[in-house]
Amino acid sequence: MNTFIRLVFIAAFLLLYLVAIIILKPMRFHVKRKYSTISLKFTYLIYLAIFLIFTYLFMFYNGGNASIYLEGRDNPKAILHFSLLLLSFMIPNTGILIRRKIKWRKEFNIIMSFVNLIFGYFLWKLIEETIR
Repeated sequence: MNTFIRLVFIAAFLLLYLVAIIILKPMRFHVKRKYSTISLKFTYLIYLAIFLIFTYLFMFYNGGNASIYLEGRDNPKAILHFSLLLLSFMIPNTGILIRRKIKWRKEFNIIMSFVNLIFGYFLWKLIEETIR
């Protein structure tokens, strides 16, 4: 039964990733902001893949060693790690949703590309802690 639940979550995460690709249309280029739009879309897809892997591992492996960074009893840096984790869930997703409403889109796309990479790196480090 446990294996079936894991397969259902893997299928749901893959479906979510495919829907994100369909909605973002990463190969559709903008005439004026070609490179910044491509970088934003691809860094978001990279971030989303890392985020889904982190979520899966955290759900089924009880956080592993990464739970040390999220519990505040023994670790004084736990508040910082937990705050960064919450921000890493919200900021890239909000950035990709509001990208068309921003007047200075080229700069916004570049800034959000770096933000996606930074939060992706942060989640990747937590994945490495989970696997250990």
